[in-house]
This record gives sequence, structure tokens and C-alpha cells, in this order.
Amino acid sequence: MERFLRSVSAAFLLLLLLLASAEMGPMVVEGRICESHSEKYQELTGKFLGLCLSSRECSVVCVAAEDFEDGKCKGFISRCVCSKKC
Repeated sequence: MERFLRSVSAAFLLLLLLLASAEMGPMVVEGRICESHSEKYQELTGKFLGLCLSSRECSVVCVAAEDFEDGKCKGFISRCVCSKKC
């Protein structure tokens, strides 16, 4: 009887392990995002001290002039920050 209980317990644990691993599936990993302050935002937009007021405008400058994928206004003193996958 004791041997039967061990076998049933082992089979049950194996079944739980298989179900848990099947539920996880393949893991998706995102690439890192590299960010850099825009060097051309001030000269192309004429903004005083390069203050970023429009994330859309920042994105256009980053994509068109600096070869990045996106751009956003970030920080306490809003600056244009360009980003792309590393």
C-alpha cells in the first residue's frame, strides 16, 4: 500500500510539473533601448536653450535628422531625448 501511494504521489507531481512548464510557453525578450539627448533639436527648431515643448516635434527631429527610431520630451527641464533599439 505504501509503495502504491509513493507511485501515485510521484505521478501527480510529475503531472503538475508538466502542466506548469506547458503553461509558461516560450519567453519573449525585448531588446534594450538606447537613449541620447538630441544634438540637432535646438538648431532645427530654433527653440531657446533646446527646451522641448512637443514630443511629436522631438520625434520628427530624431527620426529625420539623427537616425533614431523615436524621440520624446523628458526630464524636469524638458529636453528632447532620442531612442532606438541597441
